[in-house]
Amino acid sequence: MTIGKGTLSVRHMKRILGFGVCLLMMAASYGTGHAQFEWAKERSVYDPKLPALAQNSDTVKNDVARILTAKNREVLLYDYATPEMNGWLVTGSTIRVLEDRMEFLMGSSQAVNFTLFYFDLLKYPITVEKGVRGGKDVYVIYFKGWLSLIHYDLAGAQRVADGLYFIQQQLKAQKGQDDRQLALFETKAAEYRALKVKPPVSEEQRRLIVQANALSQQKEYSRAITLYHKAIDLDPMAYPAAYFNMALLSAQLRQFYPAIVQMKKYLLLEPEARDARSAQDKIYEWEILMQK
Repeated sequence: MTIGKGTLSVRHMKRILGFGVCLLMMAASYGTGHAQFEWAKERSVYDPKLPALAQNSDTVKNDVARILTAKNREVLLYDYATPEMNGWLVTGSTIRVLEDRMEFLMGSSQAVNFTLFYFDLLKYPITVEKGVRGGKDVYVIYFKGWLSLIHYDLAGAQRVADGLYFIQQQLKAQKGQDDRQLALFETKAAEYRALKVKPPVSEEQRRLIVQANALSQQKEYSRAITLYHKAIDLDPMAYPAAYFNMALLSAQLRQFYPAIVQMKKYLLLEPEARDARSAQDKIYEWEILMQK
C-alpha cells in the first residue's frame, strides 16, 4: 500500500535496504585482502639464504615454480604502488615462473594481472615477515616498499624467498660482470672502427639473426635475445645491429641495465650511425626508468 505520491511502499524500502546491504558485503569481500591483513607485533621471522649446495638458475626457478603452483596453493599478491586496485591484485591465481619473470594470471581469460621481472629484484631487500589475515597467521615474502607475496605456511615462504634471493644475487654478480665486459669491449670496438674492411656476417650468423628477428616480431623477447647472443658469440663484431636490437628487447622486458650495456656496445662500434642520437637518448631514458 502506498503512503502518498512520490513515496515508497514498505516492501520496496525493504528491498532497497537489502540490496544496499548486499552491495556493502560485496565491497567488503572485494577488499578483504587489504582490510583483513595486519602485521604481527613481531614481524621479522626469516632472512633468505643462499643454498648450501651449488645450484643453477634453472633449478632454483623450477623449485620456486613447484612451490607456487602446487595444488590448492593460495598466494596473495599486494602491490603497494597500485592503490587504485584497492588491495590484493591476485587471489587464487595461476602463476607462471619463466626465464626472466613471474606472471600472475587471474580469471577465466587467464590475463596477466601482474608481472614480476627478476631484474626489479635488484632494487629491493627480501625478507619473510609475519602477519595475520582472517584470524590466521600468514608469512609474507616482503620487498620493502614494493610488494608482498603472502603464504599460509612458513616453509613454503622460506623456500620461495631463498629462490628469489638466489636469483637476486646472481643478477648482482651479472651486473658487475657486465661492467667489466664493457671495459674490455671498448678496446675491441676501437680495433673494429679502425678496420677498412669490416668482417662479413657468416651464413650461420644470418640464420640466427633472421630467427631472432622472427621471434621478436612474435614478442618472444627472451628467446630472441638468446639467439642474438648466439650470433655474436660466433663473431662479436660482424653485426653491430645485434647489440642495438638486444638493447630494445631487454628494455621490453624491463631489464634496463642490460639494455644500457648493449646500447653502449652498439655506440662504441657505430658512433657515427644515423640512429646514434636516438640510441644515446634511449640510454638516458632507461637510466631514469631503472630508478623507479
